[in-house]
Amino acid sequence: MRERNIEKPMIYSLKGRSALITGANQGFGLAVAHAYVKAGANIMLCARDAAKLEQARKQLAAIAGPGQQVLAHPADVSKSADVEKVVSATIAAF
Repeated sequence: MRERNIEKPMIYSLKGRSALITGANQGFGLAVAHAYVKAGANIMLCARDAAKLEQARKQLAAIAGPGQQVLAHPADVSKSADVEKVVSATIAAF
């Protein structure tokens, strides 16, 4: 088995792609969102706390490239009505 050089991470381009990321205002979700933005993706952030979500959106928008979209939609993914709304908003945006 060939070993991968862990000192040099693999870099993927997500330019032209879009993603809906849940739990995106802190922790793992925010880390995933950051990686997606760095890779060029348009993203829709989703989390329950609207204030923290907007802070995360601003932080990520600051590192986004030209034409790259960083959007946010508060939602509780344990509620099917919220899930339907955020999915509809994401499809409409992208």
